[in-house]
Amino acid sequence: MTTIKAGEIWVASIPFTNGISSKKRPVLILWLDEADVVLAAVTSAQPRTQTDVLLKDWSSSGLRVASNVRLSRLDCLEKSLLITKLGQLSPEDADNLREVWNTHIKPQFSNNAIAFHKINKGRSLWGGSTFWEWRSFFFISSNSC
Repeated sequence: MTTIKAGEIWVASIPFTNGISSKKRPVLILWLDEADVVLAAVTSAQPRTQTDVLLKDWSSSGLRVASNVRLSRLDCLEKSLLITKLGQLSPEDADNLREVWNTHIKPQFSNNAIAFHKINKGRSLWGGSTFWEWRSFFFISSNSC
């Protein structure tokens, strides 16, 4: 398989909750390890919330239509469900995503994850990565957690 990097846009086979069927959808890779990727949904639907980030350079990212990243729609998938690489986020779009993450998601997510981490006494999450390793997400700076 091609090398996968955080910040890339891919088409992935997203399984439905019934576990029987799936749909091919564009996704933004946020973080990865040997077997899995954490990703955010990419959609051409109009932004609905302050955590939907319109991509200014959507065409140079390999997308066919104007799209936004739904940071409220995070998922963890096996790498084998990634089908085709479409492109890479532009630096400007990456900066916009970082700003929205730090302003609207990180405060809530971090507080809840820290509480979860303490309750479970360091139980491994997502295939061996603990909360403290999550800061290596593509758009979170290394000193932000």
